[in-house]
Amino acid sequence: MQMRSYENELTQPMLTVKEVAHLLHVHPSTVRRWEKQGLLRSYRLGPKRSIRFKPKDVAEFASYANNFQGGGAHGRRLLESSSKGKRTKGGDR
Repeated sequence: MQMRSYENELTQPMLTVKEVAHLLHVHPSTVRRWEKQGLLRSYRLGPKRSIRFKPKDVAEFASYANNFQGGGAHGRRLLESSSKGKRTKGGDR
């Protein structure tokens, strides 16, 4: 029986909120909101419980977001509502 190696996963660098925001071209508050809503998987590290993200999880989220943005008005509304909280009636800009 072959055992799975976790060495790659354990040595992979983690990203900060600011780094993820830069990669996704959004404000750090938006990244924190997505994390709180469970849209973007995160990990709490250290005694200060700092938020960190695996690059793989960020890439999966970016792919998910791109699919919705390219998916017409419904996809854009889903991401906008998740990133901005409540939307006004009519919602389009």
